[in-house]
Amino acid sequence: MLAPGASDAQKLHPKEEAAERIRAAVAARRNPDFMIVARSDAFWVHRDLEDCIARLELHAEAGADMVFPTFVGPAELASDPAAPGNFLGYKIE
Repeated sequence: MLAPGASDAQKLHPKEEAAERIRAAVAARRNPDFMIVARSDAFWVHRDLEDCIARLELHAEAGADMVFPTFVGPAELASDPAAPGNFLGYKIE
């Protein structure tokens, strides 16, 4: 999640702040059919796949129904053994 007003040197929200926003969205959800989808821009901004995955794991723990890493492709996921093979469009159950 990009911070408001981020410049060319894009800044990401702190991990816990982003996860808290997901928790708030989950708590505010009134319709059980409303899906909360969280993304991480960590790879897009800093090319840091490990941080991106850690952020998405926090989003999932916070209650996101689905998570996805922005600008991460199959080649990057295949190069990291910690990344699930179906991470793009990964459904949390």
